[in-house]
Amino acid sequence: MVGRPRTTMVAIVSPTARDIAWAAGLYEGEGYCGFSNRTMKLALSQKDPWILHRLRCLFGGSVWVNPTEGTGRVSQWRIFGARAHGFALTIYSYLSPRRRIQVTRMLATTSPYNNWPQQKARRAG
Repeated sequence: MVGRPRTTMVAIVSPTARDIAWAAGLYEGEGYCGFSNRTMKLALSQKDPWILHRLRCLFGGSVWVNPTEGTGRVSQWRIFGARAHGFALTIYSYLSPRRRIQVTRMLATTSPYNNWPQQKARRAG
């Protein structure tokens, strides 16, 4: 599908240790960690969409194909929320110290348990 992400798909293949190390290497070099509507987002851009579709098969998420024609055409694999948390924790041990800090900060910021006592108190009161 060009120009629009496919619906978020679940993983259809169980990743091996080698697949996890491969994905961590890709994320280390080309990955992005941030927020989308207050939800954790991980993304990875590549010119070769096969790589991104392989990531989608292994870890779920969606692949967005940039509609721009020509040699600058870049596609992006995106993963959000709990699925992004799971992916980040899965590849964590393979990441460099710099990336580990980024992921740790993102996980701490987006954890559903960060303000659990306050949420519980609001509901009770």
